[in-house]
Amino acid sequence: MAPIGFLHSHLNFQGTTAVSFGSLSVVAHTQRDDLEKAERLNPSFHQSPLHLSWAYRLAGRYEDAFKQAKKGVDRNPNYLLTHLALTATCSLTGREAEACAAAVEVLRITPRFSVEQYRKDLYALFKDKSQIDFTIDAFHKAGLK
Repeated sequence: MAPIGFLHSHLNFQGTTAVSFGSLSVVAHTQRDDLEKAERLNPSFHQSPLHLSWAYRLAGRYEDAFKQAKKGVDRNPNYLLTHLALTATCSLTGREAEACAAAVEVLRITPRFSVEQYRKDLYALFKDKSQIDFTIDAFHKAGLK
């Protein structure tokens, strides 16, 4: 399935959230080379790695998701969503120590972070709830509550 069709099958576009439209703009390209080219053409867009990480994680490409999440944290060290992306991808790629360290950063940025509240927020975006549960399980493995 082309990435755009894949994204439409996973995201609920009834709302007008920045995450859904941001992710749509990133995965609107049909090939990985195009995704990477888009990032090279606009390297100043600090959220590009975050969106790429989500897109790769949804496609089951966890190593690519991990690389982009790391890049996102490097570009945006105090942005909650990049640390959440890193936490999930570290957990999904078997990097337990790094996942726990990323979870500590999540709590540094947002001391009262709630996995359950985040799950509810994501449920509003995604049609496929199993993708959310998969990510939430990764957060729990990293020690987030």
